[in-house]
Amino acid sequence: MKNILPIAIIILILFLFVFVVGVAINKSARVECLHWQQEAQNYQGFYLTRWQAEQCKSVKVEVNAPIK
Repeated sequence: MKNILPIAIIILILFLFVFVVGVAINKSARVECLHWQQEAQNYQGFYLTRWQAEQCKSVKVEVNAPIK
């Protein structure tokens, strides 16, 4: 029974680590998409690749640029 507490703490720490990493990745993707949104407004001929469009769709940022 003594070994359950350290194992539970380790599992909790791992869960929190994975959660924080997921949030950080999501915020990073959103920042990239907002940057591309600005680039699309500033530069004529700007376009997104398919993976960029999917990334922006997943974080709900609309970039008004063609997909190539």
